Amino acid sequence: MPSFEYEALDAGGRSKRGIVNADTARLARQELRRLQLTPVSISAPRDKTGGPGLARAQAKIGAGELVNLTRQLAVLIGAATPLEEAINAVALQTEKPGSRKRLLAVRERVLEGWRFADALGEDKNSFSDLYRAVVAAGETSGDLAGVLDRLATMLEKNRSMMNKAIASLIYPMALALIAGLVVTALMTEVVPKIVEQFQTFDAKLPLITRIVMGVSNFLGAYGLYLALAFVIAAVAFWQAMKSPPFKLAFDRRILAVPLLGKLLRGLDGARFARTLATLFSGGAPLLDSL
Repeated sequence: MPSFEYEALDAGGRSKRGIVNADTARLARQELRRLQLTPVSISAPRDKTGGPGLARAQAKIGAGELVNLTRQLAVLIGAATPLEEAINAVALQTEKPGSRKRLLAVRERVLEGWRFADALGEDKNSFSDLYRAVVAAGETSGDLAGVLDRLATMLEKNRSMMNKAIASLIYPMALALIAGLVVTALMTEVVPKIVEQFQTFDAKLPLITRIVMGVSNFLGAYGLYLALAFVIAAVAFWQAMKSPPFKLAFDRRILAVPLLGKLLRGLDGARFARTLATLFSGGAPLLDSL
């Protein structure tokens, strides 16, 4: 049965917002009047998968927002709030329309009798396989609130670790980029002017000077082609990373890099241990958790 978002006034004139299930907008208004509410506005029914308009508005629920939504669900469910009401409450308080519609679509599936983990599975962009596996473990164990709370903590720590790793790489990458731009500017703008002065001398220049002049001439003649080749290579690499064999081979090479590999192994090891602990403490069997 489709769901409609509504805004209505109660007997005291206070504004209320929520979700009502009905086959048509007309039946939705009748249901609101039966509840002694005066309809103000009723939205059109939503596509359960979010629809193309939703996909354009927001590809998925962001990582930071997902942490907050998960923790809010944990608090509400821990307070004995029914699951569909908890999802509805969290959906209505979120500020992003795309996230609200995704959560309301999940609620609609739950009302139809779907398991919570299966309802989340219809939106794989927002809820990863790991997220759904942890939720399924919580449903199986009967401690969904506790599992969601631990899941939110795990997601928050993973996000914090990733942000720290990115921050530690930004400085050297920025230095390398600036150094490259400075060298390119020197080779294409400064060195050619110096070469003009050397050309007036009737003497053999040192080898290092001739090398610098050659590099400068090469960049001046083929710099645009090099930039275009770099862009094409970057796009090709991005597409190749979508291939599991190539990605596996690349990851192995990255892990072999002395400093970067050690950092990534530490991050992955911590993430693995934290995820396994969350699944196992949520009631999932060890083999299934692995």
